[in-house]
Amino acid sequence: MFILVSLRKIAFISLFIFCTSCSKKDVVSFDPDVITAQDFVIDPSTHDTLYRFYMPSGFSPNGDGVNDKYICKGMGIDSTSFDMKILNRVQHLMFESTNLNRGWTGAAQGQGVIAPTGMYNVEISLSDTMKNNHHYDYVINLWK
Repeated sequence: MFILVSLRKIAFISLFIFCTSCSKKDVVSFDPDVITAQDFVIDPSTHDTLYRFYMPSGFSPNGDGVNDKYICKGMGIDSTSFDMKILNRVQHLMFESTNLNRGWTGAAQGQGVIAPTGMYNVEISLSDTMKNNHHYDYVINLWK
């Protein structure tokens, strides 16, 4: 059984997806203070995780070595299908990548200057290794 919970706060939106029947845990190397949205698929017969995708709620490209890059992580992802776009509040493209391992450093596209602190829209499309398509529209925070 899957449970979907949406929490809304002023100027901040987080989406959490929980699985109530999951018995196995995956290790993800995000800073423990960063909230992540998760999506996953469980094989009902073995309870093995077939697909898992994590999206951090924000990052801080301030050069301290912690969460300096916005990068998503996961397993069971067809890496050739990954497409991520990050847009500012007026829908101007800030970053685009088709490489799951290449994250956003906070620089505006084509510039070396870090974007201002604020909220940014993330659009991600991908397929899992079972050829199921997934699309995510998410709001993240950039903190300096």
